[in-house]
Amino acid sequence: MLALMAAMAVAAPAQADDQTVTVQSTAETQLSCQDPDVAPLLSGYKDEDLYFLAPGGDFESGTDGWTLEDGARIAGGSTVFSPFGSGDHSLQLPAGSAATSPAFCVDERYPHFRLSIGQLGLKKANVRVSVVYPGLKDNVRKAADVSADDKQRWRLSNRLKLDPQRGLKRRAWRLVALRFEGLKDDGGGDARIDDVLVDPKMRY
Repeated sequence: MLALMAAMAVAAPAQADDQTVTVQSTAETQLSCQDPDVAPLLSGYKDEDLYFLAPGGDFESGTDGWTLEDGARIAGGSTVFSPFGSGDHSLQLPAGSAATSPAFCVDERYPHFRLSIGQLGLKKANVRVSVVYPGLKDNVRKAADVSADDKQRWRLSNRLKLDPQRGLKRRAWRLVALRFEGLKDDGGGDARIDDVLVDPKMRY
């Protein structure tokens, strides 16, 4: 079980990559600017932190507000780590593709997020996970590179830093989004992302 839970990369400090990404806002963006309903969704995996699902982060109802590029799409298959029961869909990321979530509100008490990463086929799949801060220039900051291979089709990531203090302030809140890029490297397999969970620390 511990091997299944191990992340494929250790989260490094966020770093700018001189890239500016446009992020969509939706009705759910507005609704997120309030204290979320949270639960210990990963308590079955020795993580007692409280989480909520990022907007559209289980990919069971399509990709409203998400920006999909270069072959990123919704596909069949869902993570074995799902705290929501059995699902049917996940985000598929071929090498060279990208997907960016809609904007959502956080504040300085939101330290990190976690996700499930899977792989299709025989090649190792590598994904760059970044945090986007809408409304700012050079607004993409790498959180970590994570990967999956055919030995274990789904893995639960480590905690990845959200760095909410970098976001553009909206009243008491700050705007962020999450971006996933299938990397072109020695692996090049299709990755899958599912159940993107955000931790508003000490919220009840």
